[in-house]
Amino acid sequence: MEQSQYFKLPEKSGKYPHPDLHIALSRQYQGKDWNTTKSTLEQNHQLCLPVYLFREALIHLRSKERIYNECGKRIPKTTITQTLNDIYEQRSPYRAEWLNSQFTHKNNNWYIKHLVFDNEGQPKEVIEQLDPDTLMEDRAPGISLEDWLKRATPQGLPSTKTKNGSLCYWYSRDGAVAGFGADAGGVLLVCVGDPQGSDGGLGVRPFVLAEGKSKISAKRSSLTESTLDERITQALDAGKPFTYGELVYVPTQDVMIKR
Repeated sequence: MEQSQYFKLPEKSGKYPHPDLHIALSRQYQGKDWNTTKSTLEQNHQLCLPVYLFREALIHLRSKERIYNECGKRIPKTTITQTLNDIYEQRSPYRAEWLNSQFTHKNNNWYIKHLVFDNEGQPKEVIEQLDPDTLMEDRAPGISLEDWLKRATPQGLPSTKTKNGSLCYWYSRDGAVAGFGADAGGVLLVCVGDPQGSDGGLGVRPFVLAEGKSKISAKRSSLTESTLDERITQALDAGKPFTYGELVYVPTQDVMIKR
């Protein structure tokens, strides 16, 4: 029996919608710097997870939901546990992975360059202003992993309200990139990575679009992108859901679901 290589992350609507994705169960292309890693992924028709998708993938793997592979078969819980332990179990050896989020500081503003999906479900890289609620100070010993997964900025980064904990967090520096790693000394979410740096334990978790799922199925034609973002922001502030068409936006989970 052929071993599965990917797990399926179901499509999602919201500020950063995406189609069904197949994400690698293990890190690959270790020992390469960030720029070389991205070039290698492109040559192999693969993509690198931005912070918000990495966080969403962790939430999905930790959930009580059934996890499926690229063939639609359920992945055993033991395999899921092994994947999670490889990501964030505090032990030797050093394991880390690049994330597709890069930061710049210009004219007193912070920006993030990361991968998003357009209305047709196709990936593209964009540069946006960093969410103003992003936590902009180093935290060591750190922030709460559980609280970061529970609530973060839409771009996936810890917010100013994130509780303290054992996950070390290094906030963004100009020109730096994001990554996640763990070893015997601790677990780290960093936004200070050198794009030209490399390490034997540093790799990437590639992902691809699920076959036949290149378009986002959520019906969005009744609202423009800017109007939808405004409605989502209002719903988050009010803590109340709103509906359009067959969909309901649930602010407590930051998802669109069918009614």
